[in-house]
Amino acid sequence: MKLFSLPNKKNFLQKKLLGIILLLISGIVASCSDENDSKAINENLPGSRSDVEVSLSWIRTMEGRQYICDELTGGINFEGNTEPVSLDYTPMIAGLTVQIFNRDNLSQSNIPVENIFIEKEFVSENSDWNFNVTLPPGQYSAIAWISLREAEGNYFYDFESLNSVTLTGDKNSITSMRDCFRGECNFEVKSEAARIDIEMKRPTGKFSIITNDLDKFLQKQGDDLSLFEVEVSYAWFFPTSYNALSDRLSNSSTGEKFKCKILPLSESRALIASDYMLMNPGESGLTAVLSIKGPKNYTLYLPAIEVPLWRNTDTVIRGDFLTKSGDGGFGLNPGFDGDIIIFPDSGI
Repeated sequence: MKLFSLPNKKNFLQKKLLGIILLLISGIVASCSDENDSKAINENLPGSRSDVEVSLSWIRTMEGRQYICDELTGGINFEGNTEPVSLDYTPMIAGLTVQIFNRDNLSQSNIPVENIFIEKEFVSENSDWNFNVTLPPGQYSAIAWISLREAEGNYFYDFESLNSVTLTGDKNSITSMRDCFRGECNFEVKSEAARIDIEMKRPTGKFSIITNDLDKFLQKQGDDLSLFEVEVSYAWFFPTSYNALSDRLSNSSTGEKFKCKILPLSESRALIASDYMLMNPGESGLTAVLSIKGPKNYTLYLPAIEVPLWRNTDTVIRGDFLTKSGDGGFGLNPGFDGDIIIFPDSGI
């Protein structure tokens, strides 16, 4: 039989206590080290997010190109550029939607990770917007769209899906509500706060047809312009859908038209038609056929006018349309000769 001697009880307890203390100290040091390592790793994990300030700005004015029209044939001659014009937007409400896409995730690059919608009063003198969003680190692209509406009305464009922005508003008027803006920006988010700037640009061209003989017309037809109505119809195709993600037209249709009233600009000048057209980058155009109807079966058909268009440009066409185009009262529409080529660069 073997005998074992037990250690002194006091010494045994002291050594055990010392061992426990050393283990506790070791655990605390390891915990601190793990916390620092975890913090460094978490900065790059999807769960960590950084503040991103988004600033939107846009050109409030529109360039102008002026043409003189032969009222009998519809042919136009370039007269010169005009000074940039600031459009009147009040009182209107602007709807801004911004979709942000993660460019690191190619399998879901067409699905927005953030979809922001903001409404506010649109004032041309104070239109820059800023807002914040938080995002994990990564590579992103942002697409922004702005449509306008009256305070109690609906938006002129349906922009619920930015890959198919469509015309929905009432076209039977001349209004800046048909204006719209689109912008894009690629950016990177790191661990610190960031700022991105999105420049909003018009994906539309505009035309304005102005008559110079309003005074002569009123002398002959009476001074109540409210009795007269202008119908504008478009020959061939007119764009009706636009992909804001790719910045390209996506659809068009035939038979598009609208009605409007004659708007006096001065004693002798009046705006008889105006509209915006969604378009691809570069030069494009449309063919407009106007007719004016009034009391006592008054009907005046104007020759088809081929209108060149550029983005962010108002193509102004002037002429003595109300008196030199005919005497009214007849029903013959001169139409067009069929050699019109529209949307030379649209691919639709």
